[in-house]
Amino acid sequence: MDFRAPPPSPVAAARRTSSLSNDDVFRRFLETSLRLPNINNNHQKPLPKVDFPSLGSDDALRHVISDSFATVGCFQLLNHGIPLDVISSPAEASIAIFKVPPEKRGGLTRSAESPWGFEEDDEFVWGRDKEFNLRMQQLPAVGYSNFK
Repeated sequence: MDFRAPPPSPVAAARRTSSLSNDDVFRRFLETSLRLPNINNNHQKPLPKVDFPSLGSDDALRHVISDSFATVGCFQLLNHGIPLDVISSPAEASIAIFKVPPEKRGGLTRSAESPWGFEEDDEFVWGRDKEFNLRMQQLPAVGYSNFK
């Protein structure tokens, strides 16, 4: 005897007319999916502090420095003996760079060697030791797009 199941019955929801139009559904979808996430990092660790005179003798400090570079990217160096005017002078000198009008920046800095002008990042080495600077000039520029 050949017995077959009856055909499926229609789903009740399919016959029901929805009170929401497609536009409403799409609008609600966009409202929820286009929200910017809250990316505040409220669990940030305090910046590690390292005492400069203790650097040579304390192995634990070396671990603190290594860990801070891996997690935070920096640390605060205390009792380093560098005068405040020496620390602040590069920041003060750099302010003048940002005051140059964009038109003047573009006109002055574009050249055959630097076609992208003021906006392009350059890789550079700076130092006061003449011998060091001469050694740096001898380095091949392979792998550095704008090494000077």
